Amino acid sequence: MSEYKGGKWQKPENIGWPINTWEYDGFFTISTDKKKGYYSTLKEGGLGEADIYSITFLEPKYKPKPKPVEVVAATATTTATTTTAPAPKPKEPEHKAVEYVDPIVQKSRDERVVTVLKGKVIDEVTANPLGARISLVDNATKKVIARINSNPTTGDFELVIPHGGNYGVATEKEGYLFNSINFNLPKFAEFQEIDTHIIMVRAEIGSKVVLKNIFFDTGRSDLKTESISEVEKIQELLLANPHLRVQINGHTDNTGNAATNKTLSLKRASSVVDYLASHGVDAARLSAKGYGAERPIVSNDDEIGGREINRRTEIEIIGDSSQ
Repeated sequence: MSEYKGGKWQKPENIGWPINTWEYDGFFTISTDKKKGYYSTLKEGGLGEADIYSITFLEPKYKPKPKPVEVVAATATTTATTTTAPAPKPKEPEHKAVEYVDPIVQKSRDERVVTVLKGKVIDEVTANPLGARISLVDNATKKVIARINSNPTTGDFELVIPHGGNYGVATEKEGYLFNSINFNLPKFAEFQEIDTHIIMVRAEIGSKVVLKNIFFDTGRSDLKTESISEVEKIQELLLANPHLRVQINGHTDNTGNAATNKTLSLKRASSVVDYLASHGVDAARLSAKGYGAERPIVSNDDEIGGREINRRTEIEIIGDSSQ
């Protein structure tokens, strides 16, 4: 901790447990709403190496009341008005109290900053809050970096994502298709907070979701290594729900030849189906469909926020033997 006095920062002091240790603590970052701080530390109780911890700033329990200021009447030597000086603002305490929070269950290299993803998990139709399991996966290594649960009453969640990787965020709840989000974060990207609603779609005939962590090289149909974690999520879903039949839909943007795009989209969808069929899912429960550029969900006029979104792979439920 360091105080800012006389136009400069004073010598930092170790404020002790549970915030500081006698080892390394660094890379302190304050959230945009000034309510939380994140820092990297080697303290015991984490996962080893440098872990990210968070602290919550609390408002002071006692705020001094402003002292009344005497009203000064005008005199012959003053302006011919009577004024009342505004009461001074209460002085902010030099130190805010902090509430210790359990370590965020993930490792981070010292030099990385983070993205904080927070918000609510809700049902697509009712908008009711849901308790769900949220996993953060490093797509390159298939390693689970963090696993948390949203609040079952409010749906609230907060997930810290270290920079310097391609990550998938999968949200799962029984009776629903899993929700897929991708974060490809440069190593030295700036700290950011993203407030969002994770919308869960019930697993019923006609339901479909975009698989945002399935990747292909331009013009190719073979699955990239970073796609495997997502395909394995589909595998888990189907093995846990043997009554479901699904179709994998492939889509492209409108760049290039329409017939070529349609063929490519089918081959890409088939790559997902082939992987699932070779990893324990009955091929009779799987089908592939290629739409090319026929079903855009946004305009193809721009790449960012346009064509990149239309190039997608979906899972759609087309049958349910339990009904």
